[in-house]
Amino acid sequence: MLFRSIPTSHLADWDEISLDKRRQRVVAALRGASTSRDYEPKPKQIEALMCLASGQHVFLRAPTGYGKSLVVSGYAQLDPNALLIVIVPTDPLGRDQVSIVVPL
Repeated sequence: MLFRSIPTSHLADWDEISLDKRRQRVVAALRGASTSRDYEPKPKQIEALMCLASGQHVFLRAPTGYGKSLVVSGYAQLDPNALLIVIVPTDPLGRDQVSIVVPL
């Protein structure tokens, strides 16, 4: 698994809330992005979304089925006006991701 982040802009109120509140918002966003009612976010999903929300670009390389797509969907829940660039290896997966984040 590869995880890298690079500084950029961040959520407007992110610096004003405690680390615990940030984590709660991230976990809630990941759960909200999941189709499972009792979904428990994985540590790297939380870490990736925390980095995105604090203004860092994120490169998350993880195995199939890890839940990388939930990080993108979770960020869209935290900041509905965000511009997200997602690189996917196949057309069907790309169409699937667009349909999840952007209602058609």
